[in-house]
Amino acid sequence: MDVSLIDAVKHNPLFFLLALMLSAPAFPVSLVSLVMMMRKAPIARLIGLVAVGGALVALLVSVAGWLYGRQLIELAAASPGLNEAEKTQLLQMGYEEALYNIWFGLVVTLPSIVLGGIAILGSKSKP
Repeated sequence: MDVSLIDAVKHNPLFFLLALMLSAPAFPVSLVSLVMMMRKAPIARLIGLVAVGGALVALLVSVAGWLYGRQLIELAAASPGLNEAEKTQLLQMGYEEALYNIWFGLVVTLPSIVLGGIAILGSKSKP
């Protein structure tokens, strides 16, 4: 049986929702920082840092979801009454499902990190 993203979200929706809610404001802020950089506004660097910081917090929430999912699956595999083949299959599918937290976090935060980084690197600070 193959694990899908929908299964991962259904089994542990909290970290997916937190990552999405934290990264949602970071994207428009990164767009604003990019526009400010093009207009040569001095505040573009600060706005870009805020966008990248917000996206990194969302990515850290995704990593926390991955760690939480791994911990839960290891606890489930340690339960009595499972033979080695069942434990191996449970761990393999659980690790794959937990990894969807990381992939989802990267997908929702990477655009904000890239655009905010462009604004940070492209804006010139005054001497």
